[in-house]
Amino acid sequence: MNTAVKFGIYTGISVAVWTIIMVLTGWFKDPILLNLFWMVVIFQFVLLYIGLKKSSIEARVNGEFGKSYTELIKNGLLITIIAGVLIFFSSLLFTTQIYPEYFNELRETYQQILTSSGKSEIEIEKLLEENSKTQTPFLQALFGFIGTFLTGLLGSSIFSAIFRKRE
Repeated sequence: MNTAVKFGIYTGISVAVWTIIMVLTGWFKDPILLNLFWMVVIFQFVLLYIGLKKSSIEARVNGEFGKSYTELIKNGLLITIIAGVLIFFSSLLFTTQIYPEYFNELRETYQQILTSSGKSEIEIEKLLEENSKTQTPFLQALFGFIGTFLTGLLGSSIFSAIFRKRE
C-alpha cells in the first residue's frame, strides 16, 4: 500500500479514536479538558511529518534523487484528503448513531462556561441559539474535513520544504 494512503488512514483513525476517548472519559463535558480535543492537530502534524519523511526516504532508496517539492505536497494532500474523508464519515457516524446526545451535552458544557464567565441569562440564551445553528452532525463533519484539509495544506507546505531542502 502506498505510504500516503497508509498515513491518511492512520491519521483518520487516530482522530476517530481520540474523539471516542474524549467522549468515553467525559472530557468533552469538562470546560477545561474539552480543549484536549485539539490534540487532533498534533496527531495530524506528526503523522503528516512521518508520512512525508518516509515518502522522501523511499524515493532515495529506490535510486531517485528524492521527491520534488510538488511531489511531496501532492503526497501530503493525499494523506490529508484520505484522513479528511475518514474524519468526515466517522464524525457523522459518531454524532448520528453512536452518541446522538453529543450536541446536547456539548451545549450544556458551553452553557456552564458562559455562566461561569458571568454572562446574563439573556446573553447565554442568545449565544447558545447562535451556536446551535452550526451544531449539526453534517456541519460538524464538514468543519472537521475543512479543518483537516487546511491543517494538512499548511503542514504539507512546511514539511515538504524541509525535506526538499535536505536532499
